[in-house]
Amino acid sequence: MPCRRPARPRPILHAPLVLTLSVILIAVVVLEAGDHLGGRVSQVEGLAPWPVQLGPEFIHGDERNLVKDLADARGWTYRTLEWPDRYYFAPGHADGGSTTAPGGSSSTGLVDASIADESDADVAECHRLFADLPGVPAEMANAAEDFSAEEWLRDVVKASPRVIALAESLYANDFGCSLRTMGMRETAIEQKCWCYGEKYLVLNRSLRDVAEALGEGVETRLRARVAEVTRERNLSETGEEGPLLTVRGERSNLGESPEGVNGAPFELRARRCVFAAPLGALGDDGGSEDDDEEEYSKEKASSSPKPSSSSPKPSSSSPKPSLTDASVVSAVRFVPALSASKRAASRVVRTSNAVKILLAFDEPFWPAGLWDVVCVGAFLPELWILDFPPKPTGPCADAAVARRTKAVVTFFACGDLADALTREMSREEVLERALAQLDEMFGEHAGEPAPSRARLVDWRFHDWASAPHVGGAYTHPSVGAAGAREKLAASEWGGALVFAGEATHAGVNPCMQAAMETGIRAAEEILARVSIDDRGREIPTRSR
Repeated sequence: MPCRRPARPRPILHAPLVLTLSVILIAVVVLEAGDHLGGRVSQVEGLAPWPVQLGPEFIHGDERNLVKDLADARGWTYRTLEWPDRYYFAPGHADGGSTTAPGGSSSTGLVDASIADESDADVAECHRLFADLPGVPAEMANAAEDFSAEEWLRDVVKASPRVIALAESLYANDFGCSLRTMGMRETAIEQKCWCYGEKYLVLNRSLRDVAEALGEGVETRLRARVAEVTRERNLSETGEEGPLLTVRGERSNLGESPEGVNGAPFELRARRCVFAAPLGALGDDGGSEDDDEEEYSKEKASSSPKPSSSSPKPSSSSPKPSLTDASVVSAVRFVPALSASKRAASRVVRTSNAVKILLAFDEPFWPAGLWDVVCVGAFLPELWILDFPPKPTGPCADAAVARRTKAVVTFFACGDLADALTREMSREEVLERALAQLDEMFGEHAGEPAPSRARLVDWRFHDWASAPHVGGAYTHPSVGAAGAREKLAASEWGGALVFAGEATHAGVNPCMQAAMETGIRAAEEILARVSIDDRGREIPTRSR
C-alpha cells in the first residue's frame, strides 16, 4: 500500500473553537461569508437521491481523528475502505519503461491495487520513493533551499517516465497540486507529522452534517462577508473596559431575513477575533510585497541550518503557482497592517485549483464493488463511486431523481490539469473525454464499446477556483514554504487576532481533522489570555 497521503477537500474553519469557547460561556459569533457552515464542505442536491459532495467525501485516518471522534459520539456509521482500490493503466502509458526498479512487470488496463502493489515494479518503486524520500534528508525540513517533486523525481532519484506518471496521478493529484508545484521539504514535514492511520472512512451521510453538528447552539451569521478588522485600542495598555476590535462587512442575499437586505452593512465589536479563511482573504493591506519577501527570506536563512554538501540541488527557477482565482475571494483589510512575515508566508504557501466532474447514470456498468481508481496515462487521474442513504427531504427526495439516478461517478483533478480543464477546454469537451475514458476503462466489462453514453442521465462540473469566497482547493506542500505555516498561525496585535484553518497547520495537513485541530489551538490561545486580560482572574479548571 502507498505511504500516507493527505485528504482531498476541505476544512471546517470555525467549529472547533466555537465548541471550546462556548463551553466556558464566552459569547461567540461566527461570521460565514457563504450560505452554509463549513466552507468547502459543500454539496449539490437533485443530481442523485443523496447529496453529492463537492468538497470532502472521506475521513482520512481512523486514529486520533477529531472527525471520527465526533461521528462516534453521534452514533453515525461509516464504511472503512482501502485506498487505492484499483489502478487503470491507459494504453501507451508505459512508454519509456522502468529504469529504476529491476524485475517485475508493467501492468495494463484495470488492475486490483493489491496485485499491482506487489507485482508491478514501477508501482512498488513509486510507493518506496514517497515512503523513504531518498535524497531529501531530514534537515531539509528546515533548510533554506528547496526543490519540487518534479525536480526530485527527474534529477535526484532519476525516476523513469512511468514512475513519474504514477506519482503525478497517485501522489501529486491527491496532495491537491501538480508535481512541479509540490515542495519536497513540506512533503517531508507532512510525512513526519502524519499520525492518523491509513484507513479511509466514508460516513453514511454528507460531511455537511459534521459542520452543522459543530455549529449547533452557536450564533451564526451566514452570508456575512468581512471587509475590515480594526484594532481600536489595546486593553492591556489602557486598562479600560470595552471593545478591542471592530469587524466590519456586509450581509448579502438575505432574502426573507428580517436583518436587512442585500448589501446591508454590519459592524461588530469584540475582545478577540479568530480569522479562518482562504489565504487570498489576507490580501494586500498596505505592506510592500518586495519587503515582505525579503523579510521572510532573511528569517528563513537566519533560522535554517545550511544544507549538507550531499543535499540535492534545487533548480534556480521557482515554479509558477496554479491559476487559482483570487478575484472570488475578497481581501480583508487589517488596521494596523499584519506583520510582513505573515503577508509573505501567505504568498509562499500555495493553493492550486481542483475540479470535480460528477456523472450520474441510470445503472452501473463497471465491476461490482469497485469504489476508487487511480488512472495512469489517462485524461483524468482519479475517479471514485460512492452512494449514500437517500435524503428524505428537498430535491433529493424527488421520486423522479430516484428513478433516474442509480450511481454517480466522480472524477477528481487538481493543479495544472484543473487549470487546463477550466481555461482551455469547453465543458462539452471535458464531458466527452470523461465519457470516452469510462468507455475505455469499462467497455470490455460491460460488453459494449460505449456503455457510458446510453446510461448518462445528468452531470455537473465544479470548479473550486471560481467558487465564491473559496477561490481554489486546499493548500499543498509548496516549494520554499517550510516554516511558513507557523508564521500563518502566529497571533497578531498582542494576541487579540488569532489565526486558524488548515493552511496554519504546522504538519502540512489539509484534512478536516487538521483544520479542527487548528481551531482548538486558536481557542486555547484565546482562553489563555481571556482568563488574564478580560476577566482578571483564573477560570476554574472545571469550566475550561
